[in-house]
Amino acid sequence: MFLDWAAQEEHPDVLTAVLHGLGEHEDPRIEPLGLRFLAHSAPSVRTGVIATLSTVYSERSGRTTFTPEGLNALLVLAQDTGTSVRQAAGYQLAHSLNPDPAVGDTLAGLLDDEDQHTRIWVAFGLAVRDDPRCVEGADKVGPVDDRPSWSWILDAPARYEERRKARGGPTSGE
Repeated sequence: MFLDWAAQEEHPDVLTAVLHGLGEHEDPRIEPLGLRFLAHSAPSVRTGVIATLSTVYSERSGRTTFTPEGLNALLVLAQDTGTSVRQAAGYQLAHSLNPDPAVGDTLAGLLDDEDQHTRIWVAFGLAVRDDPRCVEGADKVGPVDDRPSWSWILDAPARYEERRKARGGPTSGE
């Protein structure tokens, strides 16, 4: 009954809160409900859709995979006109274990995003996918005010290069 009520809610702030709240629960009806709002006019609602996407969490890696429908939604939302929507989608894609090449291509498409946090997560996501485009991404991040707080994430491209060198491959400086 609550899901039916949420589907009828038209006020963006309340609908956003409902979507985020629903995302705290595991129910197979939640993702399809959230996907109904993928093209909502309010960026906050489109960001809320991300909270409803079903994931499988890997304790070993601390990363997630998404259902095919959820992954497709993230790929769409990563191209959104709303900065906060792109940032949230980029963050989720950066942490995704989905092997689909479209994930790396979508992240690479965000290398020039106007939002620095999005660029940070893109470089990180590409690095953990062992995608050489992470080096370009690191160059595009720019100076970070609170670097110590971001160091693990910002250093991911350098760790990528160390892994590549250890495997005998060239690094960006060679």
